[in-house]
Amino acid sequence: MVQGFHNFVSRKLNPNQVKLKWKKPLNTTSAGNVKSYNIMKGAISVFSAAMQIATTTMTSFVDTNDGAALVTWFYWVVPVNTVGDGVVSDVVSVIVPNA
Repeated sequence: MVQGFHNFVSRKLNPNQVKLKWKKPLNTTSAGNVKSYNIMKGAISVFSAAMQIATTTMTSFVDTNDGAALVTWFYWVVPVNTVGDGVVSDVVSVIVPNA
């Protein structure tokens, strides 16, 4: 499971953006152990209802609320290697203002 998953507050982002950051899983013994991270997002705090919105090799991701209303999103990060998906992160909920 990734460590330290959180919403990173930055004045460099637009008000309708959220930056998520995390650290590599503790059991990572080499750079090749984690090939990528799947970013999952849902309208409720149930992982099985979430959709994959991106894949990244970085330990951060910026999401944008293009909608017309203030919205609460729930996010998870899933590390991926050559064997498959790793352990799902804890959930992070973020209230994202509209554009």
